[in-house]
Amino acid sequence: MSDWMEINLRIKPEAQEATTEILYNEGAQGVWLDEEGDRVVIKTYLPYESVTPEKLVMIKDKIQGLNQFGLDPGNVELFTDKVEEEDWANSWKEYFYPEKITETFVVKPTWREYQANPGEIVIEIDPGMAFGTGTHPSTYLAIQALEDFASKVHNMLDVGTGSGILAIAAALLGVPQITAVDIDRVAVKVAQENVLLNKVQKQVQVMRSDLVERIKEKGKKFKLVTANIIAEIILKLIPDLPEIIEDEGYFIASGIITERFLEVQKALKDKGFQIKRIYREGEWVALVAEKS
Repeated sequence: MSDWMEINLRIKPEAQEATTEILYNEGAQGVWLDEEGDRVVIKTYLPYESVTPEKLVMIKDKIQGLNQFGLDPGNVELFTDKVEEEDWANSWKEYFYPEKITETFVVKPTWREYQANPGEIVIEIDPGMAFGTGTHPSTYLAIQALEDFASKVHNMLDVGTGSGILAIAAALLGVPQITAVDIDRVAVKVAQENVLLNKVQKQVQVMRSDLVERIKEKGKKFKLVTANIIAEIILKLIPDLPEIIEDEGYFIASGIITERFLEVQKALKDKGFQIKRIYREGEWVALVAEKS
């Protein structure tokens, strides 16, 4: 049995996305976010034996060095705590409660009780340690966009599905055919389990793919493509969109920080997309673009 190192970082929100990417590159499988005044706290777990003092200094230096890219993390505070294997297995669950994320949707972890009010749709999520339950602003902005556009589409592709929450939300909104892809084998397994939990397996197929490589191989096109991932990956995805989105189809992109929005907008326009709607929450932006 392995022990784990809990790492907590306190930074300014504008460096949140880049800090999360640094942690993933250092071996994190998931992060949890919390707000403390004008700061954000990012929590993750790494195998205890892999976390040396030198590694912690390197992580802190990389985050502090984001200044050179125009992102101010502020004074980076880093705290650690050793967590025993048996405690770690359940300790992360204490952070998740049922939460109403849009006018329609409530996200409920499987280990919590919730009585739905009239008109609410409850998504049951068991994220595993590696994925959040959908309460991050980028997720509920994407779901708001789905609420506005799902009725216009007959099929959908969700890229980087993670826990599968966008695909599940779309199915519960009535989209009849949905493909959800992720490069991570753990994500594919978690998403498949969550699809079954929400009884939408007749509508949602989950498969492993590096972005849309397998989709392009099949030559399939979609009326709607969604991607709640960081701006850097969205920019890599955009050149493939004309090949996989039907004419007058839609692209919902979320996970974009304000500083990267114009860059994403320009990349979409260069590929023949028109921005139809923009959603904002704090530093986060989501958009809906239509293929001309």
